[in-house]
Amino acid sequence: MNLFSSLLFLFVLFNSISKTYAVDCSPPSINASCDLNTTASNLIISSNPESLELNINANVNGGSYESVLIDISSKLGTNAINVSSGVTISTTEFSNSGTFKLFNFRQQAAYSLTNRGTLYGSYSSSTNPSTTAAAILVGANSPVTLIDNYGSITHKTDWGIRNLGTIGTISNQSTGTLNGIANINGVAEITKIHNIGTIGTNSSKNIGAIYNKNGSTIGTIRNEGSIIGYSSGSTYKDAIHNEGGTIALIENLGTIQIGNPFQPYYAIHNKGVGARINELINAQGKATNDALSYKGALPTYYKILINSASDYGQFRGSSVSGKMTFSIAED
Repeated sequence: MNLFSSLLFLFVLFNSISKTYAVDCSPPSINASCDLNTTASNLIISSNPESLELNINANVNGGSYESVLIDISSKLGTNAINVSSGVTISTTEFSNSGTFKLFNFRQQAAYSLTNRGTLYGSYSSSTNPSTTAAAILVGANSPVTLIDNYGSITHKTDWGIRNLGTIGTISNQSTGTLNGIANINGVAEITKIHNIGTIGTNSSKNIGAIYNKNGSTIGTIRNEGSIIGYSSGSTYKDAIHNEGGTIALIENLGTIQIGNPFQPYYAIHNKGVGARINELINAQGKATNDALSYKGALPTYYKILINSASDYGQFRGSSVSGKMTFSIAED
């Protein structure tokens, strides 16, 4: 091995070793890339001078008066937060549900969040009606490029994800459980929701497992898992509730349903002034004897997926309005 080759080998070796060992975080302030390896009560990410990567390998447990556990207000860079498997981020029964959130994205910089742990928001009593409560809040004008969930994102009585800003993709993997998505700011936008796991809700306050409201937009909802509306006792809610918003495409290859098909709630409810669903592609129905239930303004285009003579999409409308163009979807 000549001198140049030896030096090159040593450089590559040193470089690979140096990337193996990350810097330990010193909470609460996070100003550069680091690994959180010890339990913390809260984290503040505000003044990083460039892009950072935060790996959360230890629990973040807030007290009863912590309204925000992880507060993000960065202005620069393309940043990433990774929550490791086995990690729990939660609080001890916050005293006022109206403003509580685990993650508060209120930054100008682009962020992504990958969760393999357990995110759980809870409260003990509420003195104000819920306003911005959520496990994850994306604030107005705050861009989040990706929320990739392999674990659990839930809230005791409110949304898993409440979006007031812009989210690129929400991807709920086969192992993922997501307690409701709300896109409700009038200008809020989600480019894509891709569900392979379960999107549901454990609170009757959640109008739908996915709720799009008042001029907010969702590009695509692709469902290969289950989207299930609230069901408890005699109380039920829709699975997808579009109230005055726009959804460009719903592609249902899995199951969209409520807990009881005999109740006056629906897999998809498209209601209100300006509510619009452009295209609905559906495979649910014949194979499971569970036709996709629908109420409100019809989608502009409805396409049925046919897998076989005994496995094809079915559509059951109730109190529908407007016209839709029917066709058979191509594989």
